[in-house]
Amino acid sequence: YMSAATEGSEIRKRRQAYLRDLYGFQCICKLCTLQGEEFELDEQIREEIKELQSNSLDDLDINELDTLLRLCNLVLPKTSYILELTEMLYKKTMCQADKFFQSVRGLNMAIHYHGVNS
Repeated sequence: YMSAATEGSEIRKRRQAYLRDLYGFQCICKLCTLQGEEFELDEQIREEIKELQSNSLDDLDINELDTLLRLCNLVLPKTSYILELTEMLYKKTMCQADKFFQSVRGLNMAIHYHGVNS
């Protein structure tokens, strides 16, 4: 219900306002109810994600895309956004060994989300 490229990467206050205004409910999921150090870390990660997202994905280099993907995996965005980042990394990779690594990363993601027999 929230795009990882926009609202889904926002800090908790903005995510909850979005859900309240558009869907009329207060989210109480695990990430929206974090407290203390876990909350602070989540907010910091989301700020780093937003900073990377301030550029077009096409403008990010391989290292920035890799960082964005790793950070996004910590805040559990929509699978479609993770797939988009993974595909972009694969396309920008030049070396065969790196392409192989990105392929294995994609396979691991598919197994994680859809199971071994998918």
